[in-house]
Amino acid sequence: MPDRQEFTLLDDDGLENFREGTCKYKKTGFCLKRNLVASEHVLALPLSGSGVLLVFGWEYASSPGSFHMIALNGDGTPYELLSLKEFDFDKFVDAEGESDRGLAGKKCFSQEFGDGLLTYDPYSVYLFPKSGSGAATYSVELSKEYNLKHYYGWAGSDCREDVAVVLHPPSGRKPIIMDSKKAEKLSLTK
Repeated sequence: MPDRQEFTLLDDDGLENFREGTCKYKKTGFCLKRNLVASEHVLALPLSGSGVLLVFGWEYASSPGSFHMIALNGDGTPYELLSLKEFDFDKFVDAEGESDRGLAGKKCFSQEFGDGLLTYDPYSVYLFPKSGSGAATYSVELSKEYNLKHYYGWAGSDCREDVAVVLHPPSGRKPIIMDSKKAEKLSLTK
């Protein structure tokens, strides 16, 4: 725009075509929304009366790619609302009584390491600032709440290999979270 500083986004690993990468196996949520711009590398979506640009970096084997979210402040200047080195964006979430007030995703991918055992890889919830400018912030409280509702439980904010998700515990109960060594022993006794 005339008389405005040019906005540049840098990513160490390069950007991916989100339809062929991030959205290749996701058949719900933001992946089904119509892109407001003609681009395979930038996804523009309406959000709470304005819009955001989502940009995804390359995924590597067991690690999500980078994630960038760009918004406009009150005078129309773009700024980075959120920038994460590794993040698998899942969906926008309602928080504090407002729709689309934040987003949820994972900092790492689950790894299978036994018969029905996965590493513990919780969702992280980030809240957007109420003022319409500034950076999104991580919320432990909302992350815990989100994981208890949409994941297998809560064992803290960090991805962990010393904690396992047991997909098929004895007695046909729903999946549980427990110490990895105990989970492996449980898996062997089936």
